[in-house]
Amino acid sequence: MPEKPDYDQIVKLSAITDPQGFLDVFAPGLKLYATRSEELPSQARRADEVWEVVFPSGKHGILHIEFQTQVKDDRGLRLAEYALRLFQQYQLPVLSVVIFLRPATQVPTPPFGWDWDTREALRYHYESIRLWELSAEQLLETTFYDIWPFAALMHRQVTLEYEIELAKRLAQAPVEREHLGDIMRRFGILAGVRLSKSESKKLTERINAMMSEEILKESTYIQALIEKWEPVILAKKEAEGEAKGMHKMAQKTLEGKFGTLSDDLLTALEAASPETLEDIVAHISTDTLEQARERLGLS
Repeated sequence: MPEKPDYDQIVKLSAITDPQGFLDVFAPGLKLYATRSEELPSQARRADEVWEVVFPSGKHGILHIEFQTQVKDDRGLRLAEYALRLFQQYQLPVLSVVIFLRPATQVPTPPFGWDWDTREALRYHYESIRLWELSAEQLLETTFYDIWPFAALMHRQVTLEYEIELAKRLAQAPVEREHLGDIMRRFGILAGVRLSKSESKKLTERINAMMSEEILKESTYIQALIEKWEPVILAKKEAEGEAKGMHKMAQKTLEGKFGTLSDDLLTALEAASPETLEDIVAHISTDTLEQARERLGLS
């Protein structure tokens, strides 16, 4: 069975290839000042993209971007958490933008927060972009060719025929042939977010027919990106695998001693750092349930 495409990395590559073009399309008025580390302080978490931008007024801010193929109920909570960490790290105002790649009937509505009885205690306002509600036509009228692959997701009802017609238009982009090969490759992969596996395979075959195999294989542009990001992707997958294994071990260890775990404890386990999980496993023979909860920051 073929391995599932890494859509997360493709959408990030499609953004970082031309950050200013991405901003002009999705956040008009902002100018890129610098890309910043995606590593968040405290617990080991990683944002999708973190850019320092300049407002028309000349002031600086942090734009935090998250790409989502699936709607998650805790999205507002995570965005608020990331924003606080980024503010702590850079001491600049933060705006989070979550970009949904696939249509959904229920998308979390900003702001995130809660009231303390009748008093507002916390409100975090973030932006929510639904790509299927945007116009592919307007995007393809721009000269931001590296952003064009996002057109594959900009339609409420996507069909194989629709994506083939878009591919024909992308193939006319006035860029060097190696660059065009990269654009077409990324377009085909992103289209797979909305198409079935069989349709995605047919689209790839049509793209290959539109372009010479030589262009797709000799793309120095995509090869440079792969060489740059492949170690990062592999390291991320390895770290995610280790973290998943440690979370499973800690959960099984606690369940073995204390039985079924409460929802808040399971949530805390999922968010815990590897160091905390190792600490829990190391003390399982002597800890009470209350002590294990304290190690997870629960009262």
